[in-house]
Amino acid sequence: MRKWIFSFVGSMAMMVPLTVTAQASTGFLSDPRAETLVEELVEFGLDPDKVRYWLSQGNYLESTTTNIAAPREQTSTYREYRPLFVAESTIRGGKEFMAEHAETLARVEAELGVDPKVVVAIIGVETRYGRLTGRDRVIDALGTLAFSDNRRNDYFYRELRALFRIAHEEQIDPLLLRGSYAGAMGVPQFMPSSYMAYAIDFNNDGKRDIWNNPVDAIGSVANYLAAHRWERDGPVAMRARVSGDDFEDIVANTRLQPHTSVADTLASGWEPIYDIDNDRMASTFRLDGEHGAEFWYGFNNLYVISRYNRSLSYAMAVYQLSQEFR
Repeated sequence: MRKWIFSFVGSMAMMVPLTVTAQASTGFLSDPRAETLVEELVEFGLDPDKVRYWLSQGNYLESTTTNIAAPREQTSTYREYRPLFVAESTIRGGKEFMAEHAETLARVEAELGVDPKVVVAIIGVETRYGRLTGRDRVIDALGTLAFSDNRRNDYFYRELRALFRIAHEEQIDPLLLRGSYAGAMGVPQFMPSSYMAYAIDFNNDGKRDIWNNPVDAIGSVANYLAAHRWERDGPVAMRARVSGDDFEDIVANTRLQPHTSVADTLASGWEPIYDIDNDRMASTFRLDGEHGAEFWYGFNNLYVISRYNRSLSYAMAVYQLSQEFR
């Protein structure tokens, strides 16, 4: 089994200086909201001096503010985006991952009703099956975004607060956690709030270890999908044939939640390429494919995938990668 990048830190690593000296770096403590954050965390049982120490050790990351402004899935066409994730290396790696964790993936399907191929595809897209989990300290990424002038700073403030709660409840040193430029963590790249809500101890060892333990990582991704109402054995997406003059009228690339029945699309010149219940609800979208425009139906399970990352390109890359594992 591969050596995982981060190791759980025991309670001894939580023993930090409880007083920030005048000589120490102020880190994020100079921000006016820092003391408010300390006060909020005290209500969850955290030691205020420990929180201040953690905040004092934070560093602003200019690269984080640059990257967050233009995520790849929002700046690339699908023709450019797909080969980054649906490639020979990720297909091969996914099949190897599935073989290595076959027993856990069988449990995912039996106990949570989620397609294990989709779980593996998400892990493949997110971190190349746990190999690339991020190099930035999570506290630096979240602190930078929480305490800087950006339209989502309230969201990242809440994520920083959740990070410190995880550190307290799980006995993890938050200064050692590394992740993405946006603060996503571990094999499944959970934001701290997602960890708190959906991470599970799938191997029953008393820890929700999404950093080192692939069993917990797999179970946690599946639990996320199940909690967002994954439909057991349900379809994800299907190509459509289009004809006539009106088929473009119902394209809705920014609306992945199913909102029309397949039957209602027929009058606009859409037709599913395979048999499917005409009463099934769907979204309708267009992709810039390798050979030109493609028209697709998206069903509930595609929408569930998009809840992991609210991007059509992301959801379709996950789905199409999962289809290569057959």
